[in-house]
Amino acid sequence: MGPFTGTSSTPERVPCQGASHPDMRQQFQSAFERDPTPADWAAISAGVDEEQRFLDKNWFESWSEAYLPKPRMQGPVQYLVTRDAQGEALGALPFVVVRVAGLRILSLAGFYYPLRGIPMHAEHRDEVCRSMAATLRSYRGAAALRLGPVEDEDASVRALVEALGAHGWSRQIVDHGPQQIVPLAATFDEFSFGLGQNLRRNIRKGVNRMRREGETEVKAFRGLPAGEWDRVIEDLALVEARSWLAHGAGEPRFLGESNLRFWKRLLRDPRTGRNAGAWLLYHKGEPVAFSFAIDSGGCRYNFAGQHAEAVDRYGTGWIVDNDLFRDAIDGHGLKSVNLGDGWAHYKCRWGAVAGARLLDYIAFPPSVRGRLFHLAMRLRQRLSRRKIPGSDTAPTSATG
Repeated sequence: MGPFTGTSSTPERVPCQGASHPDMRQQFQSAFERDPTPADWAAISAGVDEEQRFLDKNWFESWSEAYLPKPRMQGPVQYLVTRDAQGEALGALPFVVVRVAGLRILSLAGFYYPLRGIPMHAEHRDEVCRSMAATLRSYRGAAALRLGPVEDEDASVRALVEALGAHGWSRQIVDHGPQQIVPLAATFDEFSFGLGQNLRRNIRKGVNRMRREGETEVKAFRGLPAGEWDRVIEDLALVEARSWLAHGAGEPRFLGESNLRFWKRLLRDPRTGRNAGAWLLYHKGEPVAFSFAIDSGGCRYNFAGQHAEAVDRYGTGWIVDNDLFRDAIDGHGLKSVNLGDGWAHYKCRWGAVAGARLLDYIAFPPSVRGRLFHLAMRLRQRLSRRKIPGSDTAPTSATG
């Protein structure tokens, strides 16, 4: 990916008022829209890479309704939609407006974990991105566009970054490090054998110790119909309330009004509900540990796992994750489990290897405002020896 070069003037229009820029050579047109229709989303999703098909209408609307507006971040989510000559939607860039030091920053929308992305037809990626880049020049007053966190292998984001560069935008990159990916074997027995005898024995010992003290069971919740996920989500939040997160040492994924609203709304969608799974460990009738994931394509994204402090000595994380892997292999024939970034030692015990790196691309338009903001970021980088202050450590909140 080459560096951005060049400058250009920046005509400005009020966003979300039908501003558009036609790409006459390709007969593609992009415009700012408030609410693409279900038919638009169906057309877009049909061409999205399988492992990113969870980034759909339900995903962005659930996130918007649960977390927006918030301080410095305006709502609702807006979209830059690209259509072909027949009017069929081929891509949508979802974004929100963030205020930083009085400046307006456009930021890629969506739940921070496991990643963000730009849903678009893979076969028309270059044309869609060229059209989007041309139209982004018309957005009034933006000092920067943040695209992240995204995978460094995300071809759609890379194509948009390059297209913006052709219009004179400059950029800065924040590297959050690699995701931890577990390649899966053909059978769970084969996978389990590769984990080593000590880990298998410790899992059995942990379960047996808990059973001597009271009734112990891992319950798997998969593909629940609309509404039945609510009780499960509440149990996940209860585990977090009894964990180390209760001391303010981290950010919960399910505990709290906004988190509960997001997950309950998201999982009422039949397609998302079918692809979600929760493995809950109950001890003496109470939920004490969990692992939660969503499948997309051949990948299982492990969103979160947690345990109550009272059962810390039993290795409950190993117990529930063991069932998650068994189900991924023998139940669904998946190819990999994405464990996200961080906690590399624990994840390596499951056979995780470094996968795609998570990046933030910060793109600055060739306007006076954009150039000054980029200069300020570069100066602060040199002074603090950090890439972008406040951004080179992964945000702990769902909004990022």
